[in-house]
Amino acid sequence: NIMLEIKNYSLNYGNNCILDNISFSLDKGKVLGIVGPSGVGKTSLIKGIVGIYKGTEGKVLYDGDEVYDNPNIKKKIAFVPDEHNSFYLITLREIINFYKGLYPDFNEDKFYSINKLFKIPLNKRFLQLSKGMKMRVNLMVAFSLNAELLVLDEPTSGLDPKKKKKVLKIILDEVSNGNKSVIISSHNLIELERICDDVLRLNEGKVEYHNTLENIKRNIKKIQIAFDM
Repeated sequence: NIMLEIKNYSLNYGNNCILDNISFSLDKGKVLGIVGPSGVGKTSLIKGIVGIYKGTEGKVLYDGDEVYDNPNIKKKIAFVPDEHNSFYLITLREIINFYKGLYPDFNEDKFYSINKLFKIPLNKRFLQLSKGMKMRVNLMVAFSLNAELLVLDEPTSGLDPKKKKKVLKIILDEVSNGNKSVIISSHNLIELERICDDVLRLNEGKVEYHNTLENIKRNIKKIQIAFDM
């Protein structure tokens, strides 16, 4: 039941190795968290997964087909970047119309129902929004595309705890029927532990570990130290 497979994926910028021989797979209906501090290659890996970057070596396969340079596969993937400036001057209403024209399955009703939670004014231009609001718009678009795979880069950055909770609940709702999968990156594992099935930790462009969240929790031992005063 594998949806996505990353095989020996490496990415170099000039002489710099950004990602080094990454391999993992994602099953349908699962949520994978990619964690690690800033600068370890999370965003580069995500851009490789969604087909923005072509790896120096290796492959990214979706249902057995390569993602890079494959518009039919890319329509099945909704990508929410950490920053999104291509909507700079347009309003939310125009963003909705843009996606309706591009994606026949765009669910306008879903966009409006999520916006009841997020409360973004439809007549505001994208550039007038705060970083947290921009991220909410990107999330609403992604959730409304009815894509099979949601790829979210730091989706909770710039959100207060209440809104983070709402976003994580929507993600859980999206995968509840077992047909969709989610990849979500964060520098904060604790934030993701409510929703992830598997966790992949990146460190300096390599996979430090990849395991189910249950196994990770099981392997964390609490040590109590008593000091004589």
